[in-house]
Amino acid sequence: MMKKKFVSALLRPLALGGATLFAGGCITGPSQAPETFFLSPLAEKTSPQADFLQGRSFHVGQTEIPSFLEGKRIASRISPTQLDYSDFHLWSETLDLGVSRVVANNLANTLGTLHFSYTPNRPRSNNQVQVFITVEEFAKDPAGQIILKGTWRLLLGRKQVFVLPLNESVAVEGDGHDAMVKAMNSVLLKVSDQLASRLVKHFNTSSSPATP
Repeated sequence: MMKKKFVSALLRPLALGGATLFAGGCITGPSQAPETFFLSPLAEKTSPQADFLQGRSFHVGQTEIPSFLEGKRIASRISPTQLDYSDFHLWSETLDLGVSRVVANNLANTLGTLHFSYTPNRPRSNNQVQVFITVEEFAKDPAGQIILKGTWRLLLGRKQVFVLPLNESVAVEGDGHDAMVKAMNSVLLKVSDQLASRLVKHFNTSSSPATP
């Protein structure tokens, strides 16, 4: 009889521990897998016969972004001094690479050229036209707008031609990060249209010879 009581006393804590683990397993649900997003060009393709750059190729260099927008987590501004970073909504590439890629493809579609490149790829050996973007802000603000502020500069060869401001915004239509990324695509289209218009104006009024 004493032996049975002793064994029962030993088994009781083990049984309670097992029940606790089982209950904990029931409460803990499956972990949430992160969703990944990427920016996409929206500009409609212009016929290559248009060739607004008159035979020139162009390269979109490394986009400069502030350190608080680096990394893979998508950021949203919740106040003038506070950002929210999502652990479950990530960029498939860093934001600086995405901006360079999308702007380059938008420009190529709008300008009607197949002769272009963008970072991290190297420029063509005969490339003379380089575009660089510096981003100061590119995120959703507390009012639900995607804001992009910064500058862009044009280089012909090694010579800087001009530096111009960027200040574009688009309202986020809908909830969730998918709607946010779509609005960011629209902002980059507006930025690209501004760059394309200025490039065409410059080369139409410039006497610089075309680079094959």
